[in-house]
Amino acid sequence: MEELLRWGQENGIQLPKGIEFIKDGKKGFTCIYSNPQDLQTPRFIAPLNALIIGELAEKVFGTKNNGLLKFLLAKLKYDSNPTLIDNNTLDLQKKFAPYINVLPTVPDSPLIWNPREINLLKNTNLGNSIRERLYAIFEQWHNLIENNIFLQSFKLNIGNDLELFNQWDELSMQQIYDEIILKTVNSTPTHWCSFSAYLWSHLIFTSRAFPEYLINPKNCDEYSIMLLPIIDLLNHNYTSRVEWSTNNNRSFILTLLNDNIEQGDELFNNYGPKGNEELLNGYGFVLEDNICDSVTLKIKLPLPVIENILKNEPSISLPTIDDYTTYAFEVDQKSNLADDKTRTAENYKDGITYLLNTSNDTSLTSLLQVFTFLSKHDSEIVSFSIRARLDGLQGLRNALQNKLHILKYKVPDHEYLQYEIDEYRSYCSKIYRESQIKILKHSINVLKNWEKQWLKEFKPQLLTMDKILKYDTGFVETELPACFADNTSDDISFDSTFDLFVLWIAIKIQNHSFIEKYKSVQSDLESYIARHSNNEKKFTINEDTVSFYNTYFPQKDKQNKIKIENIHVALNYVRDNSFTRSSKLQETILVTSNK
Repeated sequence: MEELLRWGQENGIQLPKGIEFIKDGKKGFTCIYSNPQDLQTPRFIAPLNALIIGELAEKVFGTKNNGLLKFLLAKLKYDSNPTLIDNNTLDLQKKFAPYINVLPTVPDSPLIWNPREINLLKNTNLGNSIRERLYAIFEQWHNLIENNIFLQSFKLNIGNDLELFNQWDELSMQQIYDEIILKTVNSTPTHWCSFSAYLWSHLIFTSRAFPEYLINPKNCDEYSIMLLPIIDLLNHNYTSRVEWSTNNNRSFILTLLNDNIEQGDELFNNYGPKGNEELLNGYGFVLEDNICDSVTLKIKLPLPVIENILKNEPSISLPTIDDYTTYAFEVDQKSNLADDKTRTAENYKDGITYLLNTSNDTSLTSLLQVFTFLSKHDSEIVSFSIRARLDGLQGLRNALQNKLHILKYKVPDHEYLQYEIDEYRSYCSKIYRESQIKILKHSINVLKNWEKQWLKEFKPQLLTMDKILKYDTGFVETELPACFADNTSDDISFDSTFDLFVLWIAIKIQNHSFIEKYKSVQSDLESYIARHSNNEKKFTINEDTVSFYNTYFPQKDKQNKIKIENIHVALNYVRDNSFTRSSKLQETILVTSNK
């Protein structure tokens, strides 16, 4: 560290007085305010010549992009030969050696965890995406090798990696770890442009990169990245008030704006509000009680459905991951994602992304709007009808409960015993999973409260089978038994309250026997039939109706009082005007006056 600080001073890096960097076993280096007499407004300044930026990669490889910048860092780390630029007057290897020497040899990302440690993340978003993320990096490496003349000259040195890339689909995660990742973990890549070396560099950029546009706003791709030696040693705290700026010389300036900094305090940078999933994936740590933590829910809808929403329901929020975070280290080219008003269905081919958290239910509200839209029947005139809203809520609640159930997975303790589990990685996976569970439980409880409020608000329009059985005694005591008078079984069992509603409506149509209390249902039914009078398909008996009819009236002679035509009308009406609660034994509730 002393050598790095001397190097920084020689290269014009300016640090606040009264600070020191201390090695911490868990955090790595920490920046501590040690002298109360010196520190005023802490300001860190790194001049352009001390930065590792795309212009250097262009001088070495002939092209400037993030992937080649990663190759440059790998070369500076693992190549024993000099890396000369500016007519062979400057050796980047020698220049940046003090900085390269303090970079972590093993960046603590789940991407390089062993199979037993990855098992700790099983059934989480992060655990489920590790193989896909690794392949995306591998593919980026492969494309750069194939398309850069300089790198192509080293193909003979990396033949095994090229072969493994082509065999990826046949490799198990254990093989991927043993044959690829382990070389990164042990710092033993076969060559500086091998995938193992590139992966190390990628992870360094993932955890330490800053956007280059901060120092070059006019002539820089939005996603170009850079490394800031020494400044990148500051740890993250989402409460830290900071300012990133530049000057006419394209220096990077970090100003800490926190008041009342006291002796012994750690000085922090601020990466922005990040959840534990992003922190663990990108930086290798988590925060307990992280108020910024979130659960990522991605929904993939058919593009015609997206087009329908964009055209007919523009008020529905359809965010993508780009709306939350810029992954500068994963993208080479500027995103083509348009703003909300000009987006098309193609912008959502990778899905819609919502981040749920405990401090803000905006995403949950937007997600519910999507589920409501998907629950809308063609027969409903209003997009967000009472029925569609309540049905959408049930669908969303079921989805969250299923995800919660999967997250509560008990990690097996008998697999991959040949690998050791790092204590800190175990801690991180535990905090990450527990926080995900907490957020999902919160979201489910919010939905329960919304459902309770809506059931109270719309009570006059909601009808349960319990109410019918209580008030329509003629149906219970006479009409329903009469339908099954010829049944040889002692008892008739009904599969669901949905089926009972269908039978109730069909019997009432057949007998013209709606009691006064339920005349509103009769009126609603008549309006429903009138609205669909020209829809021949709606009233053509189909397989669903035949199946339902045969379930309850299987007698060969069919000497029953209920006509199949009435069953068909009732089945369609109940299906289009009801929802089934997920919270009470699949109870179906009929919604009257549902437009």
